[in-house]
Amino acid sequence: MEGVRVTDKIHSSYEGEYYIEIKSEEEKTLITLRVKSEEIWGLIKVGERYDVEYAWYGNEKAYVKSITYTKQYGE
Repeated sequence: MEGVRVTDKIHSSYEGEYYIEIKSEEEKTLITLRVKSEEIWGLIKVGERYDVEYAWYGNEKAYVKSITYTKQYGE
């Protein structure tokens, strides 16, 4: 997904996992993705746009495979 905005960051102390919530402008939907690395999660900024590739297999939680900051022209 290209140019999606990160709307929230969540740390689940119960599960010990890190998540981001992204919003696709085309689909107008929110997607919650697990970030496997706390260090990567710490670098992600709420409100910024990113190109995100994620995977989701069976009953597993959707997780970030790659994330790259993207600067949208005109913003």
